[in-house]
Amino acid sequence: MDKPLYTFQPLKQSFDAWLILTALATLLLLGFMLYFRKKSTLDVNRKGVTMMMLAFLTLIMGGTALFRFISLWRLQEVTIYQNRIVTPYGTTAMTNIRDYYVKLETHYKPMQANVIQDSARYFFLIEKNDKTHVLSEGDYKIYDILEALNNTLLK
Repeated sequence: MDKPLYTFQPLKQSFDAWLILTALATLLLLGFMLYFRKKSTLDVNRKGVTMMMLAFLTLIMGGTALFRFISLWRLQEVTIYQNRIVTPYGTTAMTNIRDYYVKLETHYKPMQANVIQDSARYFFLIEKNDKTHVLSEGDYKIYDILEALNNTLLK
């Protein structure tokens, strides 16, 4: 198998502090819910409302931890070979690339059309069959990927 010309690691690690914090908070809330269910001295109505609030908090924290884990698990390295590029969205032959570019996406405030709320840059790799690979600047060094792809295709 041929050697990769360029390899780009994701900027985020596979386990970060927010994932660990939300998973621990979920376990703590679940344990507190089970303890409170057995040892509570509140009347029935207050106990029911408190248990419902704890259940909602546990569900929100658990969902946050789960989806954070899934999003970090999807991040894989981007590898450029002489004849193909491998992204988290699959492998594409260099001859199958129709276009690639970096685009700035801006989001405006809803009631103030000329005030920018936030913006981000994305790297778009479009295949000839219109399959699109989109990489965010928050996850990868997209300008380095763009330069490496230019160097590889222009050789």
